[in-house]
Amino acid sequence: AEFVRADIRNPFIAKVIRNGDVDTVVHAAAASYAPRSGGRAALKELNVMGAIQLFAACQKAESVRRVIVKSTSEVYGSSAYDPVLFTEVSVARRPPGDGFARDSIDIEGYARGLGRRRPDITVTILRLANMIGPAMDTALSRYLSAPVVPTIVGRDARLQLLHEQDALGALERASMAGRAGTFNVGASGIIMM
Repeated sequence: AEFVRADIRNPFIAKVIRNGDVDTVVHAAAASYAPRSGGRAALKELNVMGAIQLFAACQKAESVRRVIVKSTSEVYGSSAYDPVLFTEVSVARRPPGDGFARDSIDIEGYARGLGRRRPDITVTILRLANMIGPAMDTALSRYLSAPVVPTIVGRDARLQLLHEQDALGALERASMAGRAGTFNVGASGIIMM
């Protein structure tokens, strides 16, 4: 395997895929926070427009056989009326309207579109639960590692987490197995805040 770091918003990505005779693309570049400059518009440009550019390059490259998309369980939203655990076919009562979760829904839609246009490409979407681990520096990990974790009185939020090494294992498995579909990836069960 060869690892290539490239800006997927640049049309040059098509040349990288074509010249490298790439057969498997793992798209794990969606950002959950806005860059320092540009705010929400820059985040949408990076996430959604970058994915569109990448999937267009994959569609044109005859060598591509697998596309794995690292998505998020945030696509389900967070309503008090939602089920305790979502399945891959569950639909959120109130789908996210904006931000990273909305971008992820859009990216998944474009990935499925790629699979319809090129049925010879196996498209795998992994909806990863919130990741934790020693190398993770996220808003959730900082919140949980605080000396005192503030909570809302009378509300015990449900959490489903995923260790960073397990997330890497899921991406590796999806890259090797070549199984099409959408898969939730998280620890079994839930924990309460």
